[in-house]
Amino acid sequence: MIDMLKKIARTKRFKDIVSFISFTVLLILFFIFSGTKYIQINTNFWSNNNFASPNETLFTSANRNIFNIEYRYLAVTILLILVIKFGYKIYQYHKKDDQKYINDLDSNLNSMIYSVLVVFICLMTGLQDISTIVLVLVSSFVGLKLISSNKKEKIDGLGSLKIVGILLTLVSWLLIIVYSLGTIVYGNVRSTWYVYVLDLIGLAYFIFLVIDMPRYIGKFKRGNQEFIKYCLDLLLKVGFFIVLLIGIN
Repeated sequence: MIDMLKKIARTKRFKDIVSFISFTVLLILFFIFSGTKYIQINTNFWSNNNFASPNETLFTSANRNIFNIEYRYLAVTILLILVIKFGYKIYQYHKKDDQKYINDLDSNLNSMIYSVLVVFICLMTGLQDISTIVLVLVSSFVGLKLISSNKKEKIDGLGSLKIVGILLTLVSWLLIIVYSLGTIVYGNVRSTWYVYVLDLIGLAYFIFLVIDMPRYIGKFKRGNQEFIKYCLDLLLKVGFFIVLLIGIN
């Protein structure tokens, strides 16, 4: 069994097929069993607080629900990205085009998947303002693209593109941490257990994407390195959806 998994990890096309089938089954199950549970998306604005100060104008922050987003939309979004990713790879393999185009697509779609997962972590943490969600989505996507870039350009005062990417990606995690601490210190409620578990999985996945894996598993042969990276990536993604499904039910 282990030898078969190692062969899959070494054979890119096999690995793509196994990953696609596994995630498709998992996402379909998630779509079915997550039901119609949803999270609100709000917009914030200034309003006059007549209750606090009836005799004078006192502005206060308020919010209004724009629309609701169901958890199963997460499965639909990720599955759509995976279908595009897998379909394009099969098309390129058939045409035998330059591998660079496939790698670029991989980078873009992996960044998109990570960004969507972080957005849902933000929503479950309580960051439901649409402007914050857009900021998190853009900073995570652009940050991860810079992290995975092979370009060596430097930006004055900031360093390499990878450093800039890490700083951009950390913006979303800073928002999550600040909001979580505010809820714990000042809130009358606490986030449920699975929210904190998903925070840890998301952070672990971020670290997995950022660190130089061959440097830390360099004592293994290249085939075994690919096997370890493949298993870690699969474990973190599958763990995210399993914990979320258990938590919302």
